[in-house]
Amino acid sequence: MIRKLILTVSCSLLLLPTGFAFDPLNSVTQRFRIDSRGNKFGATETTLDLFGTMNVPSNHDFFDGRLGVGVGVNHYFTPWLGVGADTGVDKFDWPNHFNGSLQLRYPIEKWSLAPYFMTGFGRQFHDVSQWSFFFGGGVDYRLNQKTGLFVDVRQTMPDVSRDFMLWRFGARLRF
Repeated sequence: MIRKLILTVSCSLLLLPTGFAFDPLNSVTQRFRIDSRGNKFGATETTLDLFGTMNVPSNHDFFDGRLGVGVGVNHYFTPWLGVGADTGVDKFDWPNHFNGSLQLRYPIEKWSLAPYFMTGFGRQFHDVSQWSFFFGGGVDYRLNQKTGLFVDVRQTMPDVSRDFMLWRFGARLRF
């Protein structure tokens, strides 16, 4: 039930119109068109992340991981420095955890890429209540000024349970 709700909300956000007249086909086309113009990584920007996850316990094969979905928000104060918050579910226990992060990125406008490093902490509420610390990195590819695709991985070290790697992959929607 919750996954259907998250999927419905995610798809609805992707279809948000850029103007007042709602044309679903035009809205999706505008949101995902590839644009070579610069300024894809703004000096100040806020983004919404909609992503899938793969949670892989330490010393396990990638294919032994658990799939999930998540949502996050990021705000960059400069083109290079930002903060983020995210949450996700891999079983019916939302909200399981919340994370906060500090992000450093290096925008390369001519390639529409921004490699980034992140570090932060989080709190898990279900299963075992615990704090966690994480660090990792990824890459953000911008299709245009409003939409990007990203993939990242973070090593997570909880204070009670075993360490794990969290892979995230999804869409980044700029406001």
